[in-house]
Amino acid sequence: VADAGRVVMYTFNWDAVYSTDGGQTWTEVDPHKIFPADHGGFGCDQVVQYDPKTKVFIWVLQYHCFLGADVERVAWTSASNLAAHGADAWKTAPHVDLDPQAIAGNNTYLDQPRLGFTPTFLYISLNQGTMSVDSSGNPTKDNGLKHGVVVRIPRSAFASTSSSLPYGYALLDTTSMRVAQNVRGSTEYFVGHNGDGQLRIAWIDDSSNFIDDQVVNSPTIATKDWSATTPGGDNLLDRQSSSQGSAVTGVTQGGDGTVWAAWSEGRQLANGTHQYAQPHVAFAELQQFAGHSGFALVQQREYVNPSFAYALPDLATDASGEVAFDVYWGGGGRYYANHAIGFIVPRDHRTNAFEPVADQLSSSDSRDAGAPFFDYETVRPLPNSDCLAAAGIVNRKDNTNGEVGYPVFTVFSRPGVKCLPRFVNVPIVGLSGVSAR
Repeated sequence: VADAGRVVMYTFNWDAVYSTDGGQTWTEVDPHKIFPADHGGFGCDQVVQYDPKTKVFIWVLQYHCFLGADVERVAWTSASNLAAHGADAWKTAPHVDLDPQAIAGNNTYLDQPRLGFTPTFLYISLNQGTMSVDSSGNPTKDNGLKHGVVVRIPRSAFASTSSSLPYGYALLDTTSMRVAQNVRGSTEYFVGHNGDGQLRIAWIDDSSNFIDDQVVNSPTIATKDWSATTPGGDNLLDRQSSSQGSAVTGVTQGGDGTVWAAWSEGRQLANGTHQYAQPHVAFAELQQFAGHSGFALVQQREYVNPSFAYALPDLATDASGEVAFDVYWGGGGRYYANHAIGFIVPRDHRTNAFEPVADQLSSSDSRDAGAPFFDYETVRPLPNSDCLAAAGIVNRKDNTNGEVGYPVFTVFSRPGVKCLPRFVNVPIVGLSGVSAR
C-alpha cells in the first residue's frame, strides 16, 4: 500500500485499486489493461510506493510469462493526477522497463521487487535467477535464484513525465537482500540471510558508486517443519515454506539508527532439532560501530505463540522513530490466516516487546490451498506522520459459499495520535501468549 493521506493506492497479486478519500472507498485500476500487454503480459508481482518528495506514486509491475519474457515495469504519476483523472492517469503515465538481460545477461529473470528511498534515490531490491534454454533459445527449466539485485534511480527523475529513467545497478552474492524502509540519512541498507547462522548486511551511500557488505554471525534459525493447520484442514504455510521460507521480508531503520530485519521461521533447525512449538517470526537489530563502517548484532529474538503460527512480517518506521510491523497469524487447528499489526520498541529487550494486535480475521481458507496470503504484505508510514498504513488479506465465504480473498487496509498509530481519515474503528484484539527467545 502507498498512502499519501487523501490519495491512496493499493496493489495485490492480480489487481490494484486507488482511493481519493483516504481509503474509505476504492476504484479498480486493472494492471492487465492499463499498460501495453507486452513482454508476455502482466505477471503478478507488483509493489507501489508514494514519494512525498516528488509527490508521485511509483508503481513497479512484473511482466512475464512462465519461463519467458520478464521485465520490471516502473511507472509513475502524481497524486494530484491520480485524484483528478483516476485510472486514466495511469494510461498516460510514463513507464520504463528494467530488462534482466541488460542487468544480468542472457537467460536471466528478475523477481519480487521491493522499494525504498534515501534523500536522493529510489532503491529497488530484486532477486535474479537463470533459465536453461533449448537449441532454439526457448526456455526449458528454471535454474533458481543466483543473485540479489540493487537498482537505484534518482528521485528527481520522477518529477518528469518523460519515459526515460537514468539508473544504476549491481549484483549481490546473496539472494533475498531486502531494501530498508525509512532510512534516517543518505545511506541505504539491504539485509538477507547468508546461511542459517549468519546475516549479510550491505549498504551504499548516495554519494558513492560502491556497495559495502558484511557478514554478521547470528543465532541459527529454524528452516524446517512449517506445518500450520487451519480449522478447514489447510496448511496455511505450505507455500511459505517453499517460496519465501526464512528469507528476510522486512527491513527498516529505527529512529536511533539501528537497522531492523524480520523473517519467518519453522519449528525445526536444519539438522532436525525440534526447537519451537509453532512456526514463528524473528527480528534482528544491527548497530553500526561508532566511527567505523562495520555492524554488530545487538539482538535477535524469535517470537513464538504456543497456540498458532506467525509468518511474513514486514517493517516500517514512523516519524517519531518507532518500528512498526504487520504479520500473519493462524493455524494450530484453531485459526484461519489472520492479519495483525503492532510496534517494536527500539532497543527494548523485554520479552513482550512484540505485541501484535489483530485488525482483521479470516473465517475460511483461501481457494488457493496452502497460500492464503502469497508473498507480499506491507506496512508504510503516512508522510511526515506517526500514523502508518498496513496492507494484507483475509479470506471469507461470500453469499454463494465461495472462498474469497478480501484486501485489508488498516491505518494505525500509538494511542493518542490522530490519523485521517476517520474510519469506523475495528475491534482491537491483543494476541496473548507470546514468548521470546
